[in-house]
Amino acid sequence: MSFDAGEYRVESFQPYESDEQFAAAAQALVERAAKELVDLRGRFPSPSHVQDWLTREAPRTLWNHYHLAVSAGLAGDVDQSKRSFAEVKSCPDEWPWVIELKRRSAELEKFLLSDSGFKDEVMNTVVRTRALLKLSALPENARRMG
Repeated sequence: MSFDAGEYRVESFQPYESDEQFAAAAQALVERAAKELVDLRGRFPSPSHVQDWLTREAPRTLWNHYHLAVSAGLAGDVDQSKRSFAEVKSCPDEWPWVIELKRRSAELEKFLLSDSGFKDEVMNTVVRTRALLKLSALPENARRMG
């Protein structure tokens, strides 16, 4: 989403020259990333805002279709979510990542008709992914979507 909703790279590559130089460059990148995150949260305060933006932009990639399916599902637009998951599942490519994305789309689609199952499954995915990446756990208030 972030690469699609803004500049692809907001800062240029920072080569390592010395510990002191790179520490300063890394700190500047951290500060810029924090600003970008706040900006994105302001632009997209809810899944329906993401859905609206992706719909206006007309999905061009498989990932756009997947993100539209998930954001629509989180916003409660089951029909749009199903259409977008169908786009993902109909992709003829057989790259391993595409096969996995199609599998995950089919799996998520099964949860759409459950009252809170879809949101719970998406949040469980976020929690599992953060743990695998050794990121801090989400605070309870960040676990509410919609």
